[in-house]
Amino acid sequence: MGDDVPMTTAAPEKKKEEEEENRESEMEEMMKNAVPIQRSLDLCLVLETPRGRGVFASCFISSGTILDTCPILLLQPGESIPGRTIWDYSYNWPTPNSPTPTQAIILGLGSMFNHSSSRQNVGWRRNVENQVVVYTALRDVRRGEELLISYGSRLTFRDVEEDERRKEESKEEEGDGGLGGLDVEGLF
Repeated sequence: MGDDVPMTTAAPEKKKEEEEENRESEMEEMMKNAVPIQRSLDLCLVLETPRGRGVFASCFISSGTILDTCPILLLQPGESIPGRTIWDYSYNWPTPNSPTPTQAIILGLGSMFNHSSSRQNVGWRRNVENQVVVYTALRDVRRGEELLISYGSRLTFRDVEEDERRKEESKEEEGDGGLGGLDVEGLF
């Protein structure tokens, strides 16, 4: 009877070891499909700026630094309709074996980067296979500087920055520094 005691305690221990090995094996299998997520710790979200919420550098960020790796949420056809709020926050997303892209919502800080038509300091690229967008610093970024991306040319809002740039260009063409002030007498 004394021999039975070690056997009964050994059986549950062996079962625990097998369960642990199975969990480790399952975890290893799951990790084969894992997508590494990188996020710079040097970012902060400011809730009130002239552009609304925005992402800013909390310290110096070197050019080429990965700022965030953001998963996406693929929308089904009809979920993102032009003119509805969700449309303003969606990206075109290439769909394998389909001639037309679908729409995707960027999760994480990627949906918080504001637009600049000329001062963008952040670039982004899609990783279609892993369904993420990777945001990278295009140049060195100073502490306190807003991180800006280009939304492209089809904006759903008025681009005040672009309007100001055009005004400056037309002033230059009309006045000082433009061709109108050029003295051409004696050249011909």
